[in-house]
Amino acid sequence: MKSSWYDGRLIFNAVYFYNDYTDIQVTSFGADPISGVFVSRFTNAAAAHAQGVELEIVAQPVDSLTLNGSVGYLDAEYDEFETLVGGVVTDVSDRGLVNSPKWNAHLGATYETQVTPGLVATAHVDASYRGMSFNEITASPILAQDRYVLLNAFVSLKTAGGRWEWRGGVRNATNQAIRVQGFNLSEFPGVELGFYTAPRIYDFRVIFRY
Repeated sequence: MKSSWYDGRLIFNAVYFYNDYTDIQVTSFGADPISGVFVSRFTNAAAAHAQGVELEIVAQPVDSLTLNGSVGYLDAEYDEFETLVGGVVTDVSDRGLVNSPKWNAHLGATYETQVTPGLVATAHVDASYRGMSFNEITASPILAQDRYVLLNAFVSLKTAGGRWEWRGGVRNATNQAIRVQGFNLSEFPGVELGFYTAPRIYDFRVIFRY
């Protein structure tokens, strides 16, 4: 459902979705049941389904201020999934799907005002919430990413036509350590590897549009 109210100053959208998957390709690591050699395997996780709801709102209470927000709920499960665990083919369909947090949300605000006849100032801030999720198919609690909030902001000054812009901002303002990928190699050589997104970044730009 998509809707627009008050001459476009309020937009509200709602979505329900259901996805049915077969033969999902996944990467796993383990000992070959015949040779005993540690291998990387590309297999199909048989079947899974995902359903959820997403709500989105955009509001402009005054000409200079735009607010936006969204929230999503996801229910995702394997229906069938067998893979090697300790060299033995095992049913692991109770594991959580990779990159499938139950909840996510976003809030943002942008304020824009004309400071002189030739210059426009903008201030923006946004925050995103993401619930706990697994980064690899073994659903290792060590490699799982806990829920977090990501905060970004910037201010800018641009010419009225938008050709020149000077901008300064910060991404990941609270310096969250966010794990975005993992490899569970606990069977061999006995380690679990996690890879992280960038830490806090200060961003300064001079932009010319032509």
